[in-house]
Amino acid sequence: MNRKILPGLVGVLLLLVVAAGAFYGGMRFQGMRSSGTRANFFANRGGADGANFGGGGGGGRRSNMGQIKSIEGNVIIVSTQQERLQVTVTDATKYQRLVDGKLDDLQVGANIIVRGESDANGVVNAVSIQLADSVPAPLP
Repeated sequence: MNRKILPGLVGVLLLLVVAAGAFYGGMRFQGMRSSGTRANFFANRGGADGANFGGGGGGGRRSNMGQIKSIEGNVIIVSTQQERLQVTVTDATKYQRLVDGKLDDLQVGANIIVRGESDANGVVNAVSIQLADSVPAPLP
């Protein structure tokens, strides 16, 4: 009788090992798939990735959300969750609300979303600026 139980027990253990391996492989695949989807989503929209709207310089296009701290000429200082940014605007910069806007629409204390290219010093040259109802709390 023991000879009949042993092959059955080995078969059950083998089945459990295969099932656990398949579950682990499926979880790893789903994790890699969701990371790739998130990266593609933000790459197609000018963001660096899903978690960091800021990031270092180096010439990449990025989006930044924050509060205007000062405006002097064509330079805006914006406080984000990660950092304070110096943003330069040009005649080609687009300003947006629910309708098109302009530089005069920006006020200190307003919440904005900035998109543009950052140079080697981390200064963002604004391509567009959107006034936002609210953004995450900025740095003090």
